[in-house]
Amino acid sequence: MKFYRIFSIALIAVFAVMQVSQLQAAGVNKVGYYDSLRNKYQKPTLRTCKRSVSGNARYAKRQASLKVAKHNWIEIVEANYGSRALWSTAKDKRQTCRFDSSTGLYNCKFTARPCFSGGEQNSQ
Repeated sequence: MKFYRIFSIALIAVFAVMQVSQLQAAGVNKVGYYDSLRNKYQKPTLRTCKRSVSGNARYAKRQASLKVAKHNWIEIVEANYGSRALWSTAKDKRQTCRFDSSTGLYNCKFTARPCFSGGEQNSQ
């Protein structure tokens, strides 16, 4: 009887360790943002940030904001140059977004700094 109790406790402990390792592998509690193309978490590339700009952006509902470090990072597809950009701003939580059910996209007004995950790009 004692053997079964020890065995069951050990089995639960192994299962818990496996769950924690899966969460860590999935990028939970990592500082950065989720890159859906590479299917992994990336560190923010602040050195490639351009000047602050204002405008409109539409991004898919599935691309939700992630609260990481002291910033909220939102992955946005900007139609002007067709590049995947990261917009970091303290106003992300308070920005005005309307969901367009016909396209399945959010239309948002934002004031933010575009941060690209590699290479220099223009933010006209």
